[in-house]
Amino acid sequence: MKQKFDLKLRQKQKLSLNQNLQQMLQILQFSSFELREYLENETLENPVVQMDTGFSSFRANKSKKVSDSLDDNDDTFSSISNQSTMYDTLRQEAMLLNLNPEEHDIAMYMIDNLDESGYYKHDLDKTAQDCDSELYKVRAVLKILQTLDPAGVFALDLIDNLNIQISRKSDISPYAKIIINEYLEELSRNDLKKIKSKLGIEANEVQKAVDDIRHLSPFPVIKESSYPQYVEPDVMLKITEDDEFIISINDNYSKELFINPNYYEIIKDTNTDEKTKTYIREKISRINSINSSIRQRAKTLQMISSEIVKRQREFLYNGELYLSSMTMLDIAKALNLSESTISRAVKGKYIDTPRGIYPLKFFFQSAVSNTNGGKTSSLTIKEIIKDIVEKENKKKPISDSKICEIISQMGIEISRRTVAKYRTELGIKSSSMRKNLM
Repeated sequence: MKQKFDLKLRQKQKLSLNQNLQQMLQILQFSSFELREYLENETLENPVVQMDTGFSSFRANKSKKVSDSLDDNDDTFSSISNQSTMYDTLRQEAMLLNLNPEEHDIAMYMIDNLDESGYYKHDLDKTAQDCDSELYKVRAVLKILQTLDPAGVFALDLIDNLNIQISRKSDISPYAKIIINEYLEELSRNDLKKIKSKLGIEANEVQKAVDDIRHLSPFPVIKESSYPQYVEPDVMLKITEDDEFIISINDNYSKELFINPNYYEIIKDTNTDEKTKTYIREKISRINSINSSIRQRAKTLQMISSEIVKRQREFLYNGELYLSSMTMLDIAKALNLSESTISRAVKGKYIDTPRGIYPLKFFFQSAVSNTNGGKTSSLTIKEIIKDIVEKENKKKPISDSKICEIISQMGIEISRRTVAKYRTELGIKSSSMRKNLM
């Protein structure tokens, strides 16, 4: 009998251990927003949680815009909410338009059917039919929606998109609109001589018009990048006057839950039945487990962030060209953790540094070997390629082979194929497409 009891106890303890481990891994992987929502739900669902845990004040904490370059300033905002999607933002903008009820319904329908790149590819006749309206009314609402930001949103096609964008710009070549509407195919082939011949204008006039067009975006929205995303950094890094790095974990979104002390009194009360006591103990145990996971999350983030900062001091002082090559496996070995733990811990997390806010994943870059026996990060090589292209003679752009040769002379072993890959990822055209007529 005792053996059976011991077996059941061990099985129960093992199950509890597995559940706690799964919970710890889940909380470790949560971003700040996900953790906040998780704790808010727990506060609502677990009756023993003290209600004054401060969740109502979370949205009053300051948040910052993610830095996508070292030259960006840290924009600070006085309030924060869940990240809005492109569709949410457009609905809010449409509410400010002077639309009658029928037009409003058409506008909401069109917003719902906008594709992710900002184009409206839904058939207009079908739109009119679905909205129980007329085509001319749909076209009128479309024209109004095309005045919203970002420029080009609700365009029907590429030409429509470019025309909308160019209509909002000043100091634009008078020939740009003609090229967009009549010679876009020639422009796609970079056949500037043919455009020059067709328009009967000077080379510098063609070049000005083409440059104006190339500054436009082929997509009104690129992965919602036109809608700023704001994050609450999980890790804060400060550099003191003595060049000491101070790392702290931002607990604004990961405050521990408090247990209402009244429930301890209920357990002690001899009039409370055992079923109620068991229920309360389970709920208290769950809160303790969650709080333990939150503390472990903070400890793991602190360890990983400290190791990243230790390896990326040159970057923090001097910029992206000095970003060291580093993999998650490197950090895992240094901290005696599994690579999967590192991956979970950095997922969706941000660090606020003196150079701006960066995703922790930003610091894990692939690399190529150099002649000194070390490695150079892919980001560093991309910065070198960008610099070479920016300084090239626009009449005689440098080929990938020549870029490869220049980088190799810097002691970095790289193939022409890799140069082409990195150039494409940077959004830089091939040398033949970069060539100016002038």
